[in-house]
Amino acid sequence: DSQMPAQLSQASQTNPPRTDFRPILRFCVALLVAATTFGVAAFMVHGVVLKALAASARPAATNAPRQSTGAAETPAGLAVIQKMHDRYASTWYSTLSFTEIAEQRSDDGKTTSETWWEEAKLPGQLRIDLGAPPTDTSKPRRIVVYTPDGEYDKRPGQPVHHTDRRNFLLILGFDVYRQPVDRTVEELKAEGFDLSKVRSDTWHGRNVTVVGGDKQFWIDTERQLFVRLIDGDTEAWFDDYRPLDGGWIAAEVGIKNKGVMRLHEVYSNIKANVDLPDAMFDPGRLP
Repeated sequence: DSQMPAQLSQASQTNPPRTDFRPILRFCVALLVAATTFGVAAFMVHGVVLKALAASARPAATNAPRQSTGAAETPAGLAVIQKMHDRYASTWYSTLSFTEIAEQRSDDGKTTSETWWEEAKLPGQLRIDLGAPPTDTSKPRRIVVYTPDGEYDKRPGQPVHHTDRRNFLLILGFDVYRQPVDRTVEELKAEGFDLSKVRSDTWHGRNVTVVGGDKQFWIDTERQLFVRLIDGDTEAWFDDYRPLDGGWIAAEVGIKNKGVMRLHEVYSNIKANVDLPDAMFDPGRLP
């Protein structure tokens, strides 16, 4: 730099004066360096602030148990029942009648066969006449009636015997499509079904949804139909499903206890939406 003035003086003697931009360039470079430096610093500070804010927004780790919000969790089984109901609620028949051959096996291994007549008024009402049709008012026979209040059992020459027992097969095979979901859920929970447990399985080569623990019911996933019940040592199943007037009917039913078939039913003369008077299901009017 010490030689710079002499060079400029000599140049000025031979050439016109020129403007020296070097100071300006130095200033611009310095300004650019400063701006860049402060800009990077500002970016770094901004990043630190954001990280600090993010850290403060995250809840601190704790081993304390999660506090309940007070809202009850919806059981997974409720969704299964809801889906069954919604599939056929607008089409399922309201009454049903059929004849069946019922084969029973007693504890001593003896097998008997009898003709039964069944009539149902949905939801909640079922009548079974054992040995004679309901139109026969002269022949003594046993009659069993199920209502929302339980089971009424009338044997010849005896008063009507009442228990609070529900008919699971009536609820899961028929009532579920004709009554509010909440009512079905209430009935199943009252009988000990754990609706929080749901899993997938197969039954007779078809996909099923299984609801419950020790006591469970199985639903055909595609058709949304009841196919199996397990209650301790007792197993019941519906088979040979056939379309029937906007719904379905299982023409074969089996009940086993400890692996032994106790009751096997085969249906015939199946009719839906027939006229059934309320008096048929009145326990106080049984012959």
